[in-house]
Amino acid sequence: MSYRSIWSIAVLFNELFYRINILIISLLWLTFLSLSLANAQSIEQTFDGITFIKVEGKTFAFGSPQEELLRRDNEQPRVVSLSHTFWISKYEISQGEWMNTMGVNPSSFKSLGPDLSAPVETVTWYQAKAFVTRMNELAGDNHYRLPTEAEWEYVAKADTTSSWSFGDHIPSLADYSHRDGQAKPRYRGLKLPNQWGIYDLYGNVYEWCEDWYQARRPDSAGGCPPESGTYKVIRGGSNLASPEWLRSSSRNFAHPSRKGYYIGVRLVRVDDPDLDPYQPDTYCDDSDDGTSDLLDEEALPGLTIVERDPNIPAYDRDDWSHWIDEDGDCVNTRHEVLLTESLLPVTMVDGDSCRVEMGQWYDPYTDLTFTVAADLDVDHMVPLANAHASGAWRWNDAERRAYANDQVDEHHLIAVQAAANRSKGSRGPEDWLPPNVAHYCDYARHWILIKARWGLSATQEEWLTLLGMLDTCPEGRPSITDPPDIDENHVPPPSPPHPGDAVNCSDFDHYDDAYAWYIQYFDEFGDIAQLDADGDGVPCASLPGAP
Repeated sequence: MSYRSIWSIAVLFNELFYRINILIISLLWLTFLSLSLANAQSIEQTFDGITFIKVEGKTFAFGSPQEELLRRDNEQPRVVSLSHTFWISKYEISQGEWMNTMGVNPSSFKSLGPDLSAPVETVTWYQAKAFVTRMNELAGDNHYRLPTEAEWEYVAKADTTSSWSFGDHIPSLADYSHRDGQAKPRYRGLKLPNQWGIYDLYGNVYEWCEDWYQARRPDSAGGCPPESGTYKVIRGGSNLASPEWLRSSSRNFAHPSRKGYYIGVRLVRVDDPDLDPYQPDTYCDDSDDGTSDLLDEEALPGLTIVERDPNIPAYDRDDWSHWIDEDGDCVNTRHEVLLTESLLPVTMVDGDSCRVEMGQWYDPYTDLTFTVAADLDVDHMVPLANAHASGAWRWNDAERRAYANDQVDEHHLIAVQAAANRSKGSRGPEDWLPPNVAHYCDYARHWILIKARWGLSATQEEWLTLLGMLDTCPEGRPSITDPPDIDENHVPPPSPPHPGDAVNCSDFDHYDDAYAWYIQYFDEFGDIAQLDADGDGVPCASLPGAP
């Protein structure tokens, strides 16, 4: 090979080496720039023993687009402008931070480590607010509060529009969320943070927000929290939640008095409370036109109308793992509900601290009060078989398990007279109505909200029956957002089918059973089976348990 050829090859390799170096330097610079932009919010500071990340507010897209996988109907997109700067806690509030402030640890799963670094849980919204109040007392001003729902979602999205701040790839969720099917929350910060350095936004425990829950809110509301409602917003999902509940836009709610091992707290801090547009109990106006009228907090979502498909897989009760001991305290879901709903302190079965024996429960189905737990069933407001036929047949085991044991919504599982519950069975309102006519309005409201929350459909006959029940509400039928397009001219009356003279007192073993049958049909048909022979309003007075 000639000298000239060798020289040409050397020049060529030198040029190639130079270009490769330029490419590497460019890639490193782009990576640095990307990381710098991604962590633009990551200014970290500790206040009163809690670490916070500084957040610069701006306009963002609240909710999710129609094409987003796993989205739910309450995530309607709208533009929200956050014009303020705030700090949000880098982690969920730990048991140690709660202990240092409140002096007690209410958690079901107490940390064993000396720093108590697992998130605090089993706290109501009111307890979370008490924690905020105590923090502000220690700080000397109203620097602390719960995040608004808009702030929470803005932080979770971190300048992205995907399902999660890292994208839409569900398997990647394992890098950011424990989601291992175990009820026990994990120590904070063990998974990756989002781009702004904030941990455990997807799972571990749900987090209370300042807002009252509304299924739909107008654009004119901006980021202002609704002024009233029944439920409070919870965000972020828990370790037991399926991916759809862990998305940045996923919205959920719980009664403010509800507490569970799946609900915890994250804090917001503001430097100057006087410049904070979302201070609780102060006027808030984010609108461009000077108005911030919110939707009627009593409004109900419309349901998707789908007639029953005879070709779906058959319902199997064994597929719905229920009455489980989720938190490992030996008290299963049935007895957790009995403990929660008793109007008086309960007594447990002698020699068995896991089962409730006595208490006091009001049954809205029959308008009766009970003191013996054995007289009660815990009813799935929307029965498992009905949920299956309404779309849950597509669910996986974890989703069925979550539905069967859901205690986030206080109306999802309720203690009612055993006879009334067994009379209801798996039937919808088009085939069964509670004997207590005064409960029609609330029954229909709760039925609709549960189906909407879980993305379940209704049949046309079911929906028309629900509308008829809502017409019995004291203030008239609540407004319906996005009502289904069906003909209301044939709204069936909210009344049970004619039973005929089909029973005698000898068909019942206990007065409660006879009374449940009697009252179910009395308002519409009178004493059709002639169970109240002397007309004193007490059917089958000779049966055990009669007054």
